[in-house]
Amino acid sequence: MEKKVTRIFWAWQDEEEEIWLRKMSNEGWKLKSYKSFRYTFEQITPEDAIYRLDYKSTTNEDLDEYIAIYEDAGWEHVAQFSGWHYFRSAENNSAAPDIYSDQASKIQKYSGLLTTLYISMVALLLLSITVFINDSESVFFTALKWMYVIVIAIMAIAVVKVVLKIRRLKDQTL
Repeated sequence: MEKKVTRIFWAWQDEEEEIWLRKMSNEGWKLKSYKSFRYTFEQITPEDAIYRLDYKSTTNEDLDEYIAIYEDAGWEHVAQFSGWHYFRSAENNSAAPDIYSDQASKIQKYSGLLTTLYISMVALLLLSITVFINDSESVFFTALKWMYVIVIAIMAIAVVKVVLKIRRLKDQTL
C-alpha cells in the first residue's frame, strides 16, 4: 500500500526532515520518492530507519560514483530532488556511519546550498526587474509583482537561515 503526504520543509530544515522521516519509518512507512513537498511512502513492517539528506551542488555527471560511495558506506539512495539526495539505513546497520561526521563537512554542505541560493536569488531579481519596470496596472501584472515579492522574500529568508546555520556550525568548531 502507498501513502502520499504533502509536507513543507525548507532548505535549512533538513535535520527536522530527517527526524520526521525516521518517525514515519517507525510507524511503518518507508520513503519511496519525493517531489516538490510531496512524499510517497510504501507500507512496511515498522522499523527504526535512519534517514540522512545531502545537498549535492555539483552537476550529476558523477552521480553514479556519488551514490556508490554512500552505498559502500551502508546507505541506500532513496530519492533525489533539486540537488537534495535522500539516503536511508537501518539503525542496526553498523556499516552506515553518519554522512557528516565533522563540522567542516557540514559547513561545506551548507556553503554549497548557499551558493545555489545566491545564484537563484540573483536570477530571480533580474527576472523581476522586467515585471517591476512595466507600468501596466492590469490584474495580471499586479499579481505577478506580488508573486515575485513573496518568492524573493522566501529566498531572502532561506539565505539568512542558511547563513545563520553556517555561523552556528563555525561557532561549534571553535
